[in-house]
Amino acid sequence: MASDIEIARQAGIKPISEIAEKLGIPFDDLELYGKYKAKLPLKFIDPEKITIMW
Repeated sequence: MASDIEIARQAGIKPISEIAEKLGIPFDDLELYGKYKAKLPLKFIDPEKITIMW
């Protein structure tokens, strides 16, 4: 069985702009941190889907 790090290394990463486009998030709403990560405005969070574990 492959370890977590082995699985992660086999996975290909995609540019965050490509992921955002598939999700219908406009490029102008992304606060880019390089090619592969970004911050999003809070308006994209659905409060009904948030689970808080204490």
